[in-house]
Amino acid sequence: MIYVVYGLIIFICLFIIIHLIAFIIFKRNFVPILMYHRVTDDVKPKELRYIEHKGSTLDLDSMKVKVDVFNKQMEYLKKKGYKTKHLSKEIINKEKKTVYLTFDDGYSDNYEFAYPILKQYNFQAVFFLTAGIIDKNEFMPIDENDKRKENRLLTWDEAKEMVNGGMQLGAHTLNHIWLTNDDVNIEEEIVGSKRLIEERLNIFVNTFAYPAGMYNEKAVEIVRNNFECAVITSRGSDFPNNNKDPYLLERETISSSDSMFMFKLKLFGIHRFLRKLKWLNKLRGVIKWLLRR
Repeated sequence: MIYVVYGLIIFICLFIIIHLIAFIIFKRNFVPILMYHRVTDDVKPKELRYIEHKGSTLDLDSMKVKVDVFNKQMEYLKKKGYKTKHLSKEIINKEKKTVYLTFDDGYSDNYEFAYPILKQYNFQAVFFLTAGIIDKNEFMPIDENDKRKENRLLTWDEAKEMVNGGMQLGAHTLNHIWLTNDDVNIEEEIVGSKRLIEERLNIFVNTFAYPAGMYNEKAVEIVRNNFECAVITSRGSDFPNNNKDPYLLERETISSSDSMFMFKLKLFGIHRFLRKLKWLNKLRGVIKWLLRR
């Protein structure tokens, strides 16, 4: 039995070595696309912080990066010589020391807090707007029970100012509908959001973000026919896929719990690699069981 354990350990070591080599190869072409939602020091009332949404419990404050933390992250990128760019199909032609900064939903704190910091460091970013909700001056579905001004979305005037300041705007559906939902007109949600932003701001919108990273073949096909590129969230435990498909560009989520060390792991692509190795934890029990026999 001891030989079985030794064999298993050798297999695991070889597996890790192979994956490290694979990661180094992928890392050569890896360009980080970081995903933010909110930049604010606001904290939700305890009774409103957690909600049930589409079958899961969401911690709404996990989407919030504190203002000073965001500033430190941008300061680090600037100090290390990173450049930022607008999203386009040209992302496939990767440049060293390039990072893409993206923000989903279009909260007003993006304008109030994130935008001034981005300008301070001469950075560009992409803001994906939930255009229908902005146009109706309403709140996001997850904020229906907390309609404080801190949770409002930005206005068209604020969005226009950000465009004039060098920021890029993208579409994020009209009403933040999951595009795997067969009960909604997903073509109108996708194309309608692009059309509305272009009409209100007189700009061209070439990029799209799938709400919650959810998509199916029909949604991707509609996006391909109307945009240059699109972003998802993450493929979970997959390695960086070099983002070869410009309509399924992967991102790393930056959350409120991320330390500066974790931020760097995500920036370098190491965090995604480590997720791939989580299955090793499941083998601990197997090894312990074998050693007891």
